[in-house]
Amino acid sequence: MPWSLVEELSIAGGDRRAFYPPIASLPPQRTEVGLVDPNQFALADARANLNDPFFQNPNDPVLTIRINPPNGGYVNQGNLPDPAFRLHAVTSGRLWFRPATAAMEAHLILEMPIFQLITQQQVPWWERWTEVGQGVCIPYLLVYENINVAELASLVNNLVHSDSFFGLSLPTEVSNDLVARQAYIDEFLQGSRIDFERPLIVREAGAVIGTAAADSDPAAPADQRLVRLHACYLGPTPIAPYAFAEDHGQTPMNPRELLYLLFGNDSEEVLRTQHPLLMRMDDQGRNSPLGVLEARTMRLRPPLRTIARVRWETDIDITNPNYTLSVDHRIGSGGV
Repeated sequence: MPWSLVEELSIAGGDRRAFYPPIASLPPQRTEVGLVDPNQFALADARANLNDPFFQNPNDPVLTIRINPPNGGYVNQGNLPDPAFRLHAVTSGRLWFRPATAAMEAHLILEMPIFQLITQQQVPWWERWTEVGQGVCIPYLLVYENINVAELASLVNNLVHSDSFFGLSLPTEVSNDLVARQAYIDEFLQGSRIDFERPLIVREAGAVIGTAAADSDPAAPADQRLVRLHACYLGPTPIAPYAFAEDHGQTPMNPRELLYLLFGNDSEEVLRTQHPLLMRMDDQGRNSPLGVLEARTMRLRPPLRTIARVRWETDIDITNPNYTLSVDHRIGSGGV
């Protein structure tokens, strides 16, 4: 039995996968990703401590991804940017843009309804994963922070004259009138409408949705880019995607747990194609400082609340020679 949603929900022999990693993935209508060295990525866990109504929890968990150029610099792929900093929708859904605020850099918000539609017949272990109930453990939003706004505008303006651009499209209710299409895109890029009625539609998982912007850290190397991933569960009270100023906000989700849910450690993306972002996560986890419990590192693993996850955590803790079992049966580094 596979322990990742991408294996459970992808069609065997199909041209496209059910989910794609959020960076350096295969765009629709393309047959190759392009070369990306896993060592171009440097990942870190963080807490956002945001003062923004979008995030009700001030300790929102964040996965920070820094991207360094290869020798010779970044290389565009025709009319698409270099895959190392190219952002992709992990699944289909609706996409909004918000300009930079005092709390956050410019960001894209992807609403992911697919997780509300999964059945136990499709995924035998899904009921266990969501059994906390009331939507608390159903992934809902993925936020890509630190977007290059100029490159986003260049990307979405292709939709003025095209029905779809690498998996991204305008809603069907937008007319074919070029002036109306341009006006809709302009309002999407303003990102300031209170009612948030201007989403773009992600038709396919893996759609190209933008690029990571430059790393604003003064100490960052030249041409280094950065994106921060935030995620939210649906929460106990279903609300419109942007009613975040209400008293009932979304429940933060660790972005790494979303990636473990989608790709685990047994998916094709891990075992065969070896996606560079996933490989780098696992490599950083395996090379964490001595004494850090492996279950707390970035190592790839099966999804939460599955028997496979319990076995994985037990196996790595018992077999790791750097850990000893104390007399009260707690695992630790250098214990007695």
